Amino acid sequence: MDVSQLIINHLPQKRKMNPRGWITFNAICCHHRGHKPDSRGRGNLRIGEDGVGYNCYNCGFKTKFDHVHLSDQFEQFLTWLGVERREVQRIKLDLLAREVQEGATPLVHVIQDVTSNFPPKPLPEGSQRVVDLLERGEDNPYFLQVVNYLASRGDDIAADYDYYWCNSTEHQLRERLIIPFTHRQHTVAWTARFAGTPAKGVPRYFNSGVPQGYLFNWNHLQGDRKFVILCEGPFDAIAVQGVASLGSTLSEQQVYNLLNSNKQIVVLPDRQRNNQQLIDVALSFGWAVSFPDWEEQIKDAADACKAYGQIYTITSALRARTTNALTINVQRKMLPG
Repeated sequence: MDVSQLIINHLPQKRKMNPRGWITFNAICCHHRGHKPDSRGRGNLRIGEDGVGYNCYNCGFKTKFDHVHLSDQFEQFLTWLGVERREVQRIKLDLLAREVQEGATPLVHVIQDVTSNFPPKPLPEGSQRVVDLLERGEDNPYFLQVVNYLASRGDDIAADYDYYWCNSTEHQLRERLIIPFTHRQHTVAWTARFAGTPAKGVPRYFNSGVPQGYLFNWNHLQGDRKFVILCEGPFDAIAVQGVASLGSTLSEQQVYNLLNSNKQIVVLPDRQRNNQQLIDVALSFGWAVSFPDWEEQIKDAADACKAYGQIYTITSALRARTTNALTINVQRKMLPG
């Protein structure tokens, strides 16, 4: 669906078309800007070949979309209309993909180095390295529960990252494994995974605020490696020595960082039919997607690493990669529900 049709679908039902081609309706911007809500049809929208323009004769707000660049003001206008933020994000990624394909502007000049601005964020108070606690013979039953959980993820995952633990009841942290999110040798965020299956209503992960544009295992975008495997979760990224989006989609900043890495990106999605936005992004940018021939009970890269080992998991993922859109769309439909 294009932007014009999306806007039309979200316009207020009570609207008129004037002879000059403007659609008028009660403006949707005024009360967001400290003015009284409009009740006199002062919002004006015009859709044409040169773009989409909106202005309000009540509070003075105006913005335009030229079919190429989505400004912050127009993005705000879309959210005021009721367009979901994930749909706005999809539009931004589609525009970015078009720009990349047309080669209109070198990306290195378009994006600022947002990664240099990640502020340091400390781990929860009292956090200590799991390895150090093991060496000292820590016998706290909650710590042992966390260690047993970590061991259950398999040797490769357990030994391939610097995990932490703290004896705090806040957010049930003492029952969680802390995974630091680092960047340039600084901790910039963290997540705490419940050790085992949490009770109903208890979140599996408790996350600190993650900086916009951050990619887990960012350091793997550096160096002279040819491929970078992109996963959703941190354990999956650790399993294949790749990076993780920390969700089922990507932000515009994350896409910029991946594109500017000059690596061949291979998306390794979770093996499920739901939340396949990473595959959609891969199709937009011509990235490879991998559907390895793993056994049915293997749900993701972390499971595969435990079952087959890290080397086989990585090599099988790379061998199964494809950039053929037809093949990708056929195979994604064959994933378990």
